[in-house]
Amino acid sequence: MVMSGIFGVLRLAGGVGILRDRLWGLAVTVVMIVVTLVLMIFLLPAGIADGLFSGASLLLIAGAWFGRRTLSDHAAAGPRLPGV
Repeated sequence: MVMSGIFGVLRLAGGVGILRDRLWGLAVTVVMIVVTLVLMIFLLPAGIADGLFSGASLLLIAGAWFGRRTLSDHAAAGPRLPGV
């Protein structure tokens, strides 16, 4: 019960951060998604639905973050050196 409360508060905080266009909100949300996907096997039977929703969230966030950029576009840009 306590673990569910902690997960809920952290997910809510990550959502608020994303709504306020903060990078920390994205980081908190991605960490919570990864933790949920790792632990979903131990949270059966609710873990199955939780894992499906977390996986869908991860795909949506990755799609919004990277957009329509392709691997070949990224490789064509060459390596990026900091401060150069």
